Amino acid sequence: MEKNYKKVKLSSKWTNMGYYGAIGGLVFAVPFALYAIYSLLLDFQLNMLVVMAIAAVLIWLCLYVMKNIAHGRIEDNVIYFKKFNKPEKKYSLDQVEAVKVYENRRDNYVLVTMNDGNATEKYLLPSSKMFYAGEQLNTETVLRQIIENNINK
Repeated sequence: MEKNYKKVKLSSKWTNMGYYGAIGGLVFAVPFALYAIYSLLLDFQLNMLVVMAIAAVLIWLCLYVMKNIAHGRIEDNVIYFKKFNKPEKKYSLDQVEAVKVYENRRDNYVLVTMNDGNATEKYLLPSSKMFYAGEQLNTETVLRQIIENNINK
């Protein structure tokens, strides 16, 4: 039996903060990486190599978040995703391919993989369980139910 989704919010109101936080992380990490490269060119030091490796991981993580973070919602059994700097895309419920959840203390990051037949796209939907978040989203549960319904069809 297929569930009818009228209006379900999938992303937190903190999604914008996650995007701008990733930009802030880049502003923080890039100078450290450049300084580490400059120091390594002058004189090889193992500690600068470690600083460069940490900065590279932080830069990669920030770029990954900036590329995939999105606002998401379900309205009338259609899933809408809006990434920053990209137009909104809509999918039917049967196009949900996979859901992965990354938990960090009180934060949840749901990575949704969508397949529209032509291409596969990933969307990162952050949510927070903190008291000041003001909303408790069940994004993971809703998306897993959709996948289960797709399998049982």
